[in-house]
Amino acid sequence: TVVNQHGDLLSSGGRDAGMGQTSTQFSYNRKLEKTYVDRIQQLLEPVVGVGNVRATVNADLDFTITERTQELYNPDLPALRSEQISEDSSMNSTRASGIPGALSNQPPETGQLQDPAVEEGAEDEKPDVPRNSSKRSVRNYELDKTISHTKLATGTIRRLSIAVIMDNKRELDDNDEPVTKPWTTEELDGFTTLIKDAVGFNGTRGDTMNIINSSFIAAPEAEAVPDPSIMEQPWVWDVAKQAVGALGVLILIFGLLKPILRSLAEKGVQGNAMLSATAGAAGGEDQLSLSGAGAQQAQLEGPKADYEQNLETAKGAVAEDPKRVAQVVKNWVGEDG
Repeated sequence: TVVNQHGDLLSSGGRDAGMGQTSTQFSYNRKLEKTYVDRIQQLLEPVVGVGNVRATVNADLDFTITERTQELYNPDLPALRSEQISEDSSMNSTRASGIPGALSNQPPETGQLQDPAVEEGAEDEKPDVPRNSSKRSVRNYELDKTISHTKLATGTIRRLSIAVIMDNKRELDDNDEPVTKPWTTEELDGFTTLIKDAVGFNGTRGDTMNIINSSFIAAPEAEAVPDPSIMEQPWVWDVAKQAVGALGVLILIFGLLKPILRSLAEKGVQGNAMLSATAGAAGGEDQLSLSGAGAQQAQLEGPKADYEQNLETAKGAVAEDPKRVAQVVKNWVGEDG
């Protein structure tokens, strides 16, 4: 399935082919009708005024798919392709023909003998023998042949039905007051001619057209809409949402995280003091053995020397037994909670 950025379906998907074709034909029909309506309005609105004309066009289209193949011959333009002529001629013969038999070998009857001289003269006076002849000719012609394959276009217009209604024309009277008057018959006939030429009206095809003049009802004036208050502006709510989010973050930081961090810091100081006390008890004997100048130097250094010594002791305790130190810190956190 393919869609565009607006969510409109671009691919036919699994739709039935017939239904898809019907939808395409319907869209084409409506698009053609809208084209004719726009032509009529663009033609008349400069004359009658914007919004003073309404037009409707109903187009009856033929979506039949027709394919036709024709093979035509033109007998008036023959072309001689080949010719064959044969001619025979022969002379007729008076010779006896047939099978010799008893009758042909019998002598002539008595009294029928002729003089040889007479017979010779008779042979000289024989008429001309007719001649037999025949003539045949065969001619082959190439005829002019045309083969055409035609696929007729679909969506042809069968019929157009056009309906147009026009508002009265507006004029000024003698007092310069606006008045409305109906269009005259001549003016309506002129508009009809223009519309027919614009849409390609064909009376032979069965197209029809009706145009009437009527007074339009004026649309009521729309009430003035008051300007929305500042609280109804969309940007106000966006700013409010951002401010509430920032306030929540501040409350989280200063109301929850800061007290927790302060408590952890205080417990860390107490832990250092306990570790210092432990280290002091363990090294008491060494401190008592200090004498003279060493004891006096320790008293002069004061809290700074104690802090550094406690810090070193704490580091040593962590290095030697980290689990124990972790357990101590965990107990502090539990007691504070």
